[in-house]
Amino acid sequence: MVPAGTMQIDEIPLNVNGKVDKRKLPEIKATVKKKTKDNSQTRELTMLEKKNSSIVEEIIGHNEFDISDNLISIGMTSLSVIKLAVELNKVFNGFEPQVKKMMKGCSILSIEDDIQEYMFSGAMNFAQQPKEEKTIRNFILYLKHS
Repeated sequence: MVPAGTMQIDEIPLNVNGKVDKRKLPEIKATVKKKTKDNSQTRELTMLEKKNSSIVEEIIGHNEFDISDNLISIGMTSLSVIKLAVELNKVFNGFEPQVKKMMKGCSILSIEDDIQEYMFSGAMNFAQQPKEEKTIRNFILYLKHS
């Protein structure tokens, strides 16, 4: 398993039995380095990117990431990657992301590509989709045909 965060301390606090006193350890503050790109090239997120970002944000508990950031580097663990796969399966009606591929490193953009491939393959039962996902698919179809 990959730790969500690390920090260096001068001394490890021990209790009377010589074990690590976890209550006296300093709290690890998650710091994520955001890539600062040229602000003039900033664009509005697509509906699919917004949906995937909100799912990731809910799972990891913060929104300090970019859609191109590696999910593992922003704080996802093996368990949170599995949670993400389950949520994506629920939201996109049967879409089965490859957890192994996600653990090697992927971003919201690469997940979006996989979802679009799934949607256009015809494997998705579009009739049973909630209204929001139908709107996403219609938007993608509009972009593809324009």
